[in-house]
Amino acid sequence: MHPVARSAQSATWWAGVVATTLVGFAPVGLGSWAQPADPAAGLSLSPDRYRAVVGSLPAPGTPQDAEDLAILRWNQRSLYPEAVIHTWRFLDRNISTFDAAVGSDLTKISPNLSMGLPAFLKRVEAVKDVLKDQLARPRPYVRDRSIKPCLPLETTFSYPSGHATWYATAALLLADLLPARRERLLAVGMQGAYARPACLVHYPSDVLASLRLAEAASRDVIDSPQWQEFKRQVQPELQHLLVAPPAGLPLLLALLWTLLPQGGPALALPQRVVLLRHGHKLPMGEERVNYNLSETGFLQAFSLSHVLLACLLKGQPLQLVSYGFDPISGKNARSYQTLVPLAVASGVNIRLFEDAATGSEAAGCTLLKDPGYAGAWVVAAWEHRRLPELARGLGWPTMPVIASDDFDGLWVLDYFRGSTRPRVTVLSQQQLAASSCGRRSSPGTQRLLQAMRRWLLQIQPPPP
Repeated sequence: MHPVARSAQSATWWAGVVATTLVGFAPVGLGSWAQPADPAAGLSLSPDRYRAVVGSLPAPGTPQDAEDLAILRWNQRSLYPEAVIHTWRFLDRNISTFDAAVGSDLTKISPNLSMGLPAFLKRVEAVKDVLKDQLARPRPYVRDRSIKPCLPLETTFSYPSGHATWYATAALLLADLLPARRERLLAVGMQGAYARPACLVHYPSDVLASLRLAEAASRDVIDSPQWQEFKRQVQPELQHLLVAPPAGLPLLLALLWTLLPQGGPALALPQRVVLLRHGHKLPMGEERVNYNLSETGFLQAFSLSHVLLACLLKGQPLQLVSYGFDPISGKNARSYQTLVPLAVASGVNIRLFEDAATGSEAAGCTLLKDPGYAGAWVVAAWEHRRLPELARGLGWPTMPVIASDDFDGLWVLDYFRGSTRPRVTVLSQQQLAASSCGRRSSPGTQRLLQAMRRWLLQIQPPPP
């Protein structure tokens, strides 16, 4: 038998052993009942009941209104990339956001709970929608054009917040189902709620009104016969959510994994990959004979080394990778040159992907699978036409085409819980440089600046 065929056969056999071993630990009781089309059918929540709970809008010019605006302006001055990335994690209203608080994958382990809970949340959201339209408070960025949100703009009114109501209500209802995880669930709910004013799409008082609404409405939901029946039906799933795997299971899987041919296809994911295009080049027509960065591109590369170290690269180890270039003609050298100041400031060598012109997607796969990048913070400088191919190999197949005159973009890919599908954040080099973190110097850039000053003093011509 051919060695490859033998290896594949062996891998299939061991996969069967693992699957057979795990049968005894499969969830029980899942699908043991037929979920109704709407488990909240018949549950009615009247908006009038909660009008007083939500309260009146802070009138313009009042102390509470002034405090709202002061908090938003302080948030805007204090924003930094990590905080922005964190708020984007709560942009979608998704039950899976609570997975970490529960300690299990809610969608996979408890499908009936995951499909049924939104029916109750919709009843509360309907109340919120009516109250929001009645109160008709404009969004803060509509009222004050100096407020620049870092989340997508909304066209609906502001008071109360829909996201905050959803996250707070979901947390309270899940806490009723899983009281052992109550503290963790409520913490996630609060983070989802306060992500809205943190990124300036809501006033803080919008969130406070949402929390009052969520508490009152969830209490009525929990007291309803519909919820009590739903709670009874999902009990088998709830029990499984809180049961840890047998103590011997991780050891067994580790043993079987070592027996797989060539160690198996284990992924060694980086923590973060920052994608960027090389710096500015010479005007069209001149680059055919000069493959270097322009003077503007050189200064941009130096600034970028400072901004990345100060704002986005706070973890270790750091890895730098570059689109390959022709060592004879120097063609495509700009990507490498863009990383040189960062390499000097950080003391990290640059790895060239020499086959990037035809193998950018394969280069992305390498960054995900090579154990040398496991847990690393990676910066990849690339040729702009090949960046979407690199992103595809990194698990982001929908990266848009980069415009030929766009030298400002930064694309931050963060990987969580072993998933090869990253969370993507699009940033601007210029905005980062102007931010509070961009105005702080890292130790590496301080040393580089001092060295440049000493060198400039040495070559400075004497006064006439």
